[in-house]
Amino acid sequence: MEYDFSVAQKWNELNFYQIGEIAKLYMSDQKLKKEEFQLLLLTILFVDIAVGSEGYEEKAATFNVLINEVNLMKLDENDQEYLFQYIEFLENSMDLTKFPPSVELEGKVYFGPANRLSNITIEELTFADHLYFDWKKKKRQIDLDRLVTVLYRPESRVENLEDRREAFSQQRLVERGSILPTMDESLKYAIGFAFKGSREAIFAKFKIVFPSIKSKFKGKERKPIRYKSFNPMITSMAMGESSPLGNLHDVKKTNAVDFFEVVQETIIIDRKRKEQLKS
Repeated sequence: MEYDFSVAQKWNELNFYQIGEIAKLYMSDQKLKKEEFQLLLLTILFVDIAVGSEGYEEKAATFNVLINEVNLMKLDENDQEYLFQYIEFLENSMDLTKFPPSVELEGKVYFGPANRLSNITIEELTFADHLYFDWKKKKRQIDLDRLVTVLYRPESRVENLEDRREAFSQQRLVERGSILPTMDESLKYAIGFAFKGSREAIFAKFKIVFPSIKSKFKGKERKPIRYKSFNPMITSMAMGESSPLGNLHDVKKTNAVDFFEVVQETIIIDRKRKEQLKS
């Protein structure tokens, strides 16, 4: 029997329900065998809507028939490789860069950042990145809730073509602190992974600013990587000889990508200057 399935082949082709469920699976402490983990990924990929949604029963039933016919756990190695090829992109990469555009909670709409975090300021990224690091390391729900609360804000009263959200303010986070955490859990996880993929895409553009870091071993255990804030960079840009981005207030409001471009160029110029002094 043949089945005609149309499934996502890239992270950005997944819907936000799928992204959230996959993110929860990756962030879970549950111990699963490799084949069990892969089967769960495969299920989310093929059954791409939540239980109770219209069409769920039909998709789940068809997928179950497919799995029963191929008898997944008794397949030989070649057959397993054929079936699991559908989830290779989920295991080998994490290039998700799209965010849910907005969410409505308690009758109010909250808007998210642009895809790839293209409109985030260095101040907002600095604050959000530390929360993301804590969430990734400790896997605490409160850190994900705080990250979502930073990224999703009401619409600005002042027109801004780059960002329709109100300007980032640490002081106003408390106002949303009891509302944003009530968001659907899968959607929160989708936002967390969109942040992960987008930040990595930004950092990959600036290899001089963000060189590859290998964690060291301490005895038989791997020494954990310690978090490094962007604040020293921000201060340096504001206090430097030329202050190309303006004063401290101006620097904080600078687009993050623009900020790292200036930082990287500053590093390159400084290195060239030091080489010239040596010669």
